[in-house]
Amino acid sequence: MNPDALRRLGAGLLLCATACGPTDQPASSTSTSGAAGGRSAASELQTLWDDVRVRELLGSARTEPFLEDTSDLIPALASKLEFGLAEPLHAAKRELAELGPAALPELTRLYERNADDPQRTPRAVNVIEVAARMTGDTSRALLLRGLTHPSGTVRIAALRGMRHAAHPADFETLVAQGPLTGAENYGELAAALWRCDPQRVARTLPQWVENRAIPPLVLLALGPRLAQIEDPELLAGFRELVPRVEGELRGRLLAALAKRGDALALEALRGWLRDPQPARRELALHCLRDASLQKELTARLREDDYMPVRKLSAQALSEIECDAEQLAALEQALGDPADEVRGVALGALVAKRVPVAENEALELLKGERGGLERALVVLREPMLRDSRLAESAFAVLMGLERGEIGPLRVERAALWRALAQIPLRSAAEYLYSLAATQPSPTKGFTAHRWFVTQLGNCGSHGRELVRERWRAESDPVRRLDLLSVSCFERDDAAREFLLQAFESGRMSAPERLVAAFELARIGPAAAVAPVLKRAALEVDDPVVRPAFNNLLWAWYGRSQ
Repeated sequence: MNPDALRRLGAGLLLCATACGPTDQPASSTSTSGAAGGRSAASELQTLWDDVRVRELLGSARTEPFLEDTSDLIPALASKLEFGLAEPLHAAKRELAELGPAALPELTRLYERNADDPQRTPRAVNVIEVAARMTGDTSRALLLRGLTHPSGTVRIAALRGMRHAAHPADFETLVAQGPLTGAENYGELAAALWRCDPQRVARTLPQWVENRAIPPLVLLALGPRLAQIEDPELLAGFRELVPRVEGELRGRLLAALAKRGDALALEALRGWLRDPQPARRELALHCLRDASLQKELTARLREDDYMPVRKLSAQALSEIECDAEQLAALEQALGDPADEVRGVALGALVAKRVPVAENEALELLKGERGGLERALVVLREPMLRDSRLAESAFAVLMGLERGEIGPLRVERAALWRALAQIPLRSAAEYLYSLAATQPSPTKGFTAHRWFVTQLGNCGSHGRELVRERWRAESDPVRRLDLLSVSCFERDDAAREFLLQAFESGRMSAPERLVAAFELARIGPAAAVAPVLKRAALEVDDPVVRPAFNNLLWAWYGRSQ
């Protein structure tokens, strides 16, 4: 029987079960617009089968029942590093890294099996990438083996891990990587060296300047970290080195000294800030900023004629606790001729809860699309911390929506998307109500799906609302919209909701397939695989059951 015939048979069986069998599904308490509210059960099911979210999961590469042991999934997850499909592979990398020491024996065996065959280098890279993501020095021994691999790709993956795993004993091993590392990865080598032994890096710096044992770009990548050095002896070495170097490295040395109270070094950098060449001023700005000397940049924000310098100065001041002088400079920058500078200054002041900036951001909500979008950028994070500000923004947008503030200068859909950025339950409820009265702004999306999708941007309030609506919704297609949005954030709450959904008995077979896919993406495998294995055995739909088994094999079977 061909897939379409199977699908029709599956829909027929499901319809029969719905029409003739008992159900624990409550009637919907949600009003809907248009023909959707009056669709027959048959048309609802047919629409569900035709939904792309279902159809894309109906593959059947491996359809035999999944009866594998799920008590220890480490070997199965590790096998994805050799043969896995894209999503199961990425999930396996994440989970193996989180398992840490428990996964290392299997990872080591996998590395040994693939390390010596050039054709299997991508598999060796996968293993080392997992080791690099483990916390602390858990995977140090495996990463050190990766540093000696003939492939540069494997060595770079190992370097990324050494930035948090290196020990002082690894110093010479890392220095030897200098000539073997491409310029685009010098930052990784610098980070690994610093993690290994920052005191030794500072002590060896003059020698490296002289003999070029380390590429000059690695020294530049080390530069921002030099401001962490406090030892007077090492700082004295920096002072002696300053006249022997130029450019950025010199600026980094001066900043390290200035941070520890060297007045001459600070005055030298202040001179750079007044240099006629914008590039020299920018360099001084970066050096001072990375050395936590942002207050030195106040005058540049007020006076500099080069926009990038003013913008960077505003960004630097946004990072610190400002006194009256810095706040005044940022407020003055609200009138800067450059949009970019004004935007950074506005964001900084809103984050610092300065009333004049909050009012300006709220006024921007009333403007054209560019102003609306700038306002949302600067308000988004502060609204998460301050419900008062979120309420004010919601009031402005609702005033525009109701015509109480006008005229509306953006298309209505842009206003609705803006409402979705407001982290309030009231914003989420209003958007959901529009699905019953407004057409979809996007072709190919029902109104319900479009507005429910917007709720994914409302944060936890939106996700809580869609989960509540899912429990009351009787239409399977709308339930699928709600379920999909409930998983926008793949967190513990999403996992718990999906587990409860499986227990509820409210889902049709196609819905269970989509829910299984979302649950697999959230993980972890140890918690999810046993549940999905049991769920697959309960599916008797002739189309969904093989697809469900195929999903389980792809995510939890031993690939080969």
